[in-house]
Amino acid sequence: MLLGRVSLAGLAEARRLINKMVIELACERATEEDFVALERNIAEIESTEDLQRRADKGVRFFGLIAHATRNEVLTMLVDSLADIIRYVIESNGRKARPELVPVRRRILKALRARDAKAAAKGMDEYLTIVQEGMDAEPMAAVPAPARRIAAKMAR
Repeated sequence: MLLGRVSLAGLAEARRLINKMVIELACERATEEDFVALERNIAEIESTEDLQRRADKGVRFFGLIAHATRNEVLTMLVDSLADIIRYVIESNGRKARPELVPVRRRILKALRARDAKAAAKGMDEYLTIVQEGMDAEPMAAVPAPARRIAAKMAR
């Protein structure tokens, strides 16, 4: 990563693999407090027309699920992916994605039911919709985060 670039295909693959593990563990460990935080997150997305806020809350949804695993390393990985996703959103321009709200609700319903299979299916559906949106729009590869950090340190 220090010398190269992160491709959107690589990003999508990493998101699928990591989020599958995260969602399964969250199904086992999530608390009522986690469910309430996820419900609040979805409500905040629905209640605002501000695209920046919607994007931030949309990315935060995954951080809340990762937090529900009670595994700090997984939370850090998901947060790191979120930084890359934010970069992609900023580079590509924000747009409302109301079709993702019902998918988030299905994921939350499956989490509450402790149904890892349904939650993983919902997560896969979510990521497929997002990936199709990214594939439809031309976009440069995502710069490796380590290169941005190294460039800042060289200043």
